[in-house]
Amino acid sequence: MEKTLKDIDFNFISKLFDLGFQKGKGWKSHYFREAQSCFKKHFEPLNKWKINEKDPKKRAGHFNDQNMWSWTNRINTHPNCCLSFYKWAIKYDPNMFIDFGNPEFHEHNAKKMWEFVDKFFDLIFTTTTTDKYLRELKIKCSKSWNNGNLTMITILLNLKSTFGEVSDVDFTFDYGDGGDMDGFDLSFKISTGEIKTIQIKSGKFLNMKDEFLVNGSPNDLEYDTDYYGYASFDDWERVVSVIIFENTPQLYKQDDTIIVKSEYVKFNKIQYMGVPDKLNELLVLCGRKDIEFILKKEDGDNSIDYNNESKKITINFIDHEDVEMENLLDNKIKELKELFK
Repeated sequence: MEKTLKDIDFNFISKLFDLGFQKGKGWKSHYFREAQSCFKKHFEPLNKWKINEKDPKKRAGHFNDQNMWSWTNRINTHPNCCLSFYKWAIKYDPNMFIDFGNPEFHEHNAKKMWEFVDKFFDLIFTTTTTDKYLRELKIKCSKSWNNGNLTMITILLNLKSTFGEVSDVDFTFDYGDGGDMDGFDLSFKISTGEIKTIQIKSGKFLNMKDEFLVNGSPNDLEYDTDYYGYASFDDWERVVSVIIFENTPQLYKQDDTIIVKSEYVKFNKIQYMGVPDKLNELLVLCGRKDIEFILKKEDGDNSIDYNNESKKITINFIDHEDVEMENLLDNKIKELKELFK
């Protein structure tokens, strides 16, 4: 039976991406190659397609008008953006794909999808006619990027519990380029005066007493950093799981699971955390209401501003010890829920 739009939902496509590149034969491989080819075709003549010098693998990608690594580079491995392309494509031609999701037709379907994107590239990726397509992609990429930012905030809020008094804490909320801050997400100074670094990722852990099992991603353990920090949000239980462990040669992976001996774990906890929980709730709310969610770190106090005309919420998160941040978030969530009743 031919699959319908109802069958091809986010979970369906996400599972295709979760299978990975599969030595060049998986959906993710074909989709990635076709996306890169399409973006190169359109951005190279504008001198916006370049080798990323900060990327360890020197992968080429799209640079924006400010000569910075663009958020659009996330599209080539983003299942939710793929879902948007799928929906737009079958609306244009209901018979475009053959048995979508069947590995036998991955190459064919990926080519057809990106031929469609190529045909309507200017409509999708510019705001000359409409911004609805570009806005949808940007919000989806922003949501996944900010999920990463929330994991960093979670680790940040547990620094003292892990290392005692720390100072000179440095982090960024900008869109990444594969080499931000020389391969780590967060740096800080401990009481001895040493600068320590952490690479931060999303993932859950399982405590097996002698060792911890941490669910990871394809590029785990590739960073020259002192520590790794993983955090994950449980929307149902309203708790956050956090683990911070040393980067040591004794770390190893079994499939997508990192094995960490207990002696290398600096901190682990499953707990309710007000600020990350409220940030996560606000992020989910923004996603449902097509509100652009922006985290920034600028001089001044913590603040939350919402612009109803542009449908954009901007959070300045500078002081991670501000005890009023949870109340600020709670009030803004209530305000937005009332506004969008």
